[in-house]
Amino acid sequence: MRRAARLAPLIVSGLLVATLSGCSSSSASKPVAPPGLPLATARLVDAGGGKWFAVWPSGKVWILLATSDTWQHVTAITPVAVPTDGGLAIASSTDGLAAAVGTYDRLVDSPLLTTTAPDRGWTPTELPGPVAAGRDAVAWSGPDPTAIVDNALLRRTGGSWQRVVSAAKLSSGLTLEGIRWTQSGRIGWLTGHRSDGGPVAFQTEDGGVSWTEVPAGATAARAALAPCGAGNSWLLPILGDDGSEKLLRTTDGGRSWQPGAAIQSTRPVPAWGCQNGLAWTLASVGGSAHLLTSTDAGAHWSDHGAVPAGLTDVQLVDATGGFAAGKRADRGVLYRIRLDAGSATFDRQPLPAWVDTIGPNNTMNGS
Repeated sequence: MRRAARLAPLIVSGLLVATLSGCSSSSASKPVAPPGLPLATARLVDAGGGKWFAVWPSGKVWILLATSDTWQHVTAITPVAVPTDGGLAIASSTDGLAAAVGTYDRLVDSPLLTTTAPDRGWTPTELPGPVAAGRDAVAWSGPDPTAIVDNALLRRTGGSWQRVVSAAKLSSGLTLEGIRWTQSGRIGWLTGHRSDGGPVAFQTEDGGVSWTEVPAGATAARAALAPCGAGNSWLLPILGDDGSEKLLRTTDGGRSWQPGAAIQSTRPVPAWGCQNGLAWTLASVGGSAHLLTSTDAGAHWSDHGAVPAGLTDVQLVDATGGFAAGKRADRGVLYRIRLDAGSATFDRQPLPAWVDTIGPNNTMNGS
């Protein structure tokens, strides 16, 4: 069964015209890709109850997919009339779905679109600059969307964007890439990368009024990734200058952190995911990417063997399995993962044929 995704082409088109109207015909300078999780990569977001969203390649552009039955049926929810060649950063919460469009060609200021029901359309706004190149560059802070723009964290309140904090105020030499908030919007984490050593993660407990460094311990940190968790329990990956990766874990809302075991990170994308103290990550073992799992928040890891090529995201459903996403031969690939006796089985999860053509044809149909 096929159905059209009812979006808001006229409103979004107006936003796009306004965004492009002040630009020259020459190509805009593009943000440097981060050493962490780039904007233009296949990504999965578990919204709970069998609902998932995905940022997905379709030709040379990136589209948004949704499912309400754990990828048995798929719907396209990509906002129309916005060029998505530069990738998408998305954030899901009980307050809705937010999508920031990566800059590309003459699109020098990123649109940000929000919705509580994608099949009913999107509400467009315009960020006052390009969204950061990390795929966790947007997040909900309670009912307010936040985004990293021009190396600063912004929050939209009262119909306008307000600066919360800049990277320069946190630490010189820091490039911000990721933002994550707890459900209340009071506790949050900013993460980024640097080339000169120093702090790469910061925490607030007052909604962004003040920020403190998250200590990386003895690690010479290259980057930190946006944390994963809920309540008071969170995991925050630290990437070292030596190519190592370790999870910092907290059970008291970030007041204290304990480092996990160091493993060798994959390059260029250190895909990972967590749920209720369980963690998965891709690691470099013997020169190839392997799936490693942990049942104690990264304190110890188990090797489940080599993974298919091209993976950029892994997300667990429970202790027995989950999903992986990536790109091979210019097409997106989705795998269902099953863990069994120390090994992992990757079974291709089929997607409708239109997923590979919807971007080039610019038709927003789903099934």
